[in-house]
Amino acid sequence: MDEKILIQVGSGLPAMDAQSALPMISDQLPEPLRQGYQWHNPENERDFAEYLEGLIFSHRHGLDKQVVLYKERVLDILTKDMAQRTQGLVAKGLGYNRDLYYSASGPAQSMFSVPIRRYQQTVIVNNHHTQQLDVKESLVYKPILQFDRMIPPQALRALTLLEGQGITPEAF
Repeated sequence: MDEKILIQVGSGLPAMDAQSALPMISDQLPEPLRQGYQWHNPENERDFAEYLEGLIFSHRHGLDKQVVLYKERVLDILTKDMAQRTQGLVAKGLGYNRDLYYSASGPAQSMFSVPIRRYQQTVIVNNHHTQQLDVKESLVYKPILQFDRMIPPQALRALTLLEGQGITPEAF
């Protein structure tokens, strides 16, 4: 059976089949959506339907800049849902539940950091003077193939758990 993406458009308009309504953009939708994606979070599914509707109308009216913005948002919502699904699997399977960071632009090809805390600290300089320092703490992320320290076994178990669910990272 051929699965289709069904979206409910706002303002009391009837439901529309995005595949038949938009053959001109279906090739631009992410692969999981073309294969009948199962949403993890119903809120993401609702947001997706709303922004897909905006993409449809922007495309119909030739609003090229809006098409680009709506495509980015649709991809962001899909990426968020996939990240939340992954986070849920790892939390349930391994008991690891931390903050969620994701990027719709794809996997990081190089190191990046996420700020987590900023504070002031007083330090003693030359045994006499004190100085106020502005301290910024960040989490630093690197692609796994560039990571030069031992990866905890829990993280490697997470990769195995995700593989078992058919989730393969786009890059390491």
